[in-house]
Amino acid sequence: MRFTGVGKSVGTAVFEVILIIMGVWLALQLDNWNEARKEASFELKILQGIHEDLKSNAEKLLQSIESDVDLIEGNQYLLGVVRDPSSVYSEDLDELFGSINRYEVFYPQRLSYETLKQRGLEVVRNEALRSEIINLYDYSYMTNSEVEMEIKKGLYENSNVVFLRHLDTGPEVYIKRPNDFAALKRDQEFINHLAHVTAEQKAMSFFAEERLADTLMVMEKIRAEIESLQ
Repeated sequence: MRFTGVGKSVGTAVFEVILIIMGVWLALQLDNWNEARKEASFELKILQGIHEDLKSNAEKLLQSIESDVDLIEGNQYLLGVVRDPSSVYSEDLDELFGSINRYEVFYPQRLSYETLKQRGLEVVRNEALRSEIINLYDYSYMTNSEVEMEIKKGLYENSNVVFLRHLDTGPEVYIKRPNDFAALKRDQEFINHLAHVTAEQKAMSFFAEERLADTLMVMEKIRAEIESLQ
């Protein structure tokens, strides 16, 4: 009887140990589940935030492109005027002269993306989507925007040296009138700078259109991912 009692005591102890181990295991599984649920919730929220930021970026880019189109068309019209031997000066040209080398600069909204980087890019579990987001922000936006700003800065500074020799600034910075319209039409350097600035503006508008297309593409992929996570 004594050995039987010992056997039961040992069996009970083993059972209790097993219960404790199972309890710990279940607690760990619950913790892991809660952590996974929090990560999934954060992933959904950060993707929704990035989608909203990209929507804002798309609107900014569209406005910039529309501004570029107006600027290019105005400069092309001016080129036709100064190259036309029979053209005469009109005050209607003053605003076009004042806008020759004025530019829009695109600054992307990055708040949600920077939050993601601080938390860890791997929060976005879809590797292909994660790569698309990184490429858009760290290459298409950052690298191209820096290059664009340098080009626009150089064009503005270099062309101003030539343009301001011929153009007097009015009461507003975007209003300029020729000192001598006839002399301006004979100045090939002025015409060359105007043609070059216009060509550069067309090239930069093309790059802005590419950034807009990239933005819309990533937005659509994020939208699809959000739907799959909800």
